Amino acid sequence: MKKYIVLLSIFILFFVGILITTRILDDGSEVSERPVAGLFGNNSASSSGGDVLDSMHGQGKELEMSAETVFVDNPEGNYSAEIEITVEAKLSGEDWNIRNEAGLTNSNIASTMKECSGMYGYANLDASQKQLYAEILLVYRGQTSKVPLCSIDEKMVETVSTCVLLDHPEIFYAEGYSYEQYLFAGNIQKILYSPNYTMTSVQIAQQENMIAQAVDNYLAQLPANATDYDKVKYVYEMIILNTEYNLEAPDNQNICSVFLGGESVCLGYAKAVQYLLQQLNVEATVITGSVISGESHAWNLVKVNGQYYYLDATWGDASYTSAGGEERALSNINYDYLCITTQDLLKTHIIEHPISVPNCIVQIDNYYVKEGLYLTSMDTMLVENIFNTAKSQGRTCVAIRCSNSTVYQEFQTNMLDNQHIFQYLGSGTTTLAYTTNDKLYTYTFML
Repeated sequence: MKKYIVLLSIFILFFVGILITTRILDDGSEVSERPVAGLFGNNSASSSGGDVLDSMHGQGKELEMSAETVFVDNPEGNYSAEIEITVEAKLSGEDWNIRNEAGLTNSNIASTMKECSGMYGYANLDASQKQLYAEILLVYRGQTSKVPLCSIDEKMVETVSTCVLLDHPEIFYAEGYSYEQYLFAGNIQKILYSPNYTMTSVQIAQQENMIAQAVDNYLAQLPANATDYDKVKYVYEMIILNTEYNLEAPDNQNICSVFLGGESVCLGYAKAVQYLLQQLNVEATVITGSVISGESHAWNLVKVNGQYYYLDATWGDASYTSAGGEERALSNINYDYLCITTQDLLKTHIIEHPISVPNCIVQIDNYYVKEGLYLTSMDTMLVENIFNTAKSQGRTCVAIRCSNSTVYQEFQTNMLDNQHIFQYLGSGTTTLAYTTNDKLYTYTFML
């Protein structure tokens, strides 16, 4: 008898313990809570000189849902404007109300999907991921929190969240996000999504107004008849000339650091380039990865005259070179990374993007090719013309690219080893200052 009393007492204590460790949600469901790893983990990666690509990280926790929860279907049905709206999550009536108040209605989702059709990240997702993309974007735009999403796939939420933030540099007011994952009998029932906002709605509006003024100033000198190439080159130059590389810059993971502070790191540079090009109707997105030395990095993929190219404004900025402890560049702008191919990019960069990226093979709008600074042979007449043009335009330096290692070596032999370079620098010149890029076969000479 005593044994049964002891067992009953243990059972009662265990049951009371469970009640103590549970809490009641707003919708009346009982849950128990435990943390889970963030979607991107808790590790922050250093990037090009030490900046951190942490503004897209997620942090989550799991909660156990009660069997008493009553689930209901989408009150609006499954279609809007001929777009199928699919919700895998098990949602209560209160969950649907929260979605509605956050703007995640069928019509808003459908219109947002159409609006984002031309963005690179969105365009490379499948149908279900595109709906999730629209929902997450609406959450950020509405500055809401704890919003039930359509998906119960945490990996999909990870991928799509990254695509949203890489496509939308105007989202400067959040750093990462958190989520609550509700389970029943070990199966995920729903995911509530909450961006980690860093500003109030009033502060966001103030920053947006100041950014708009700064952008107007940035774009004021762009010719009205500018081509895609002209726009990309102009933005590349403006970002570099008006931004200093600084690991300690405030807001250096977003566009505020560039447009309002004039100092940033690689992700800030890339988002600012993207933001300006989007204002000019040039397709641009941010690409993430690392450099061959191992540090995490960010740069851009742009579409010029129907063809994709890469550009890296951070590596084009002499202030970045100086910050890395390297010898100061001859020019404030290095054009080696303006509209380059995948083959050229991979000599120094490693692509580690959440979705596939194109193989960029066209060179017609590469800076050196477009500007007539590209040698396919040791053409002394072309070299002379390049130097004469630079001097007539008042430039302080000349940059030339060779098409391959053979031409690069021929240039070295003819111009440097045999010292023919002095006949192009001008009479009386006895000293020579130059830099080289052995990966991309370029030479830059001080005039």
